[in-house]
Amino acid sequence: MYNNNQQLTEIMETILEPIEVSQVRTQLFYDSKGNLTKRVNQQKMKGANQFQLTSTVLVEQYDTKYHTIPADIWGQFLPGLILHRNNPIRIKELLPNGTVHQIIHMSYEYDANGFPTARIQHIEINGQHKPSIRFEYEY
Repeated sequence: MYNNNQQLTEIMETILEPIEVSQVRTQLFYDSKGNLTKRVNQQKMKGANQFQLTSTVLVEQYDTKYHTIPADIWGQFLPGLILHRNNPIRIKELLPNGTVHQIIHMSYEYDANGFPTARIQHIEINGQHKPSIRFEYEY
């Protein structure tokens, strides 16, 4: 589903194979700048009437530069889909009970036009920092 601003607000998949999960759903929320601020992931068990929360992803901070990476949802690139107008700096994933599962920290290097040329990213899982990864951008 899309809102009046043509932003993706919900995606749902029905699972036909005989497994315990019958449906998965993601709900998406945006700020006034068009940046994704929250993603709520849920699943419905076979025979259940309601969805259960599986995780919540909060994009807590953005820079002010233009985000150049095409957006994907559930590993699929959808033409024209924009989840981030600016570059995310801090993303936090919460478990259903509200505890923090992981935090992704990102910093960027930019060219003279303000486009990212590199992203340095590290993940903090259960309070433990993992090694940084550097991504190079080519245009």
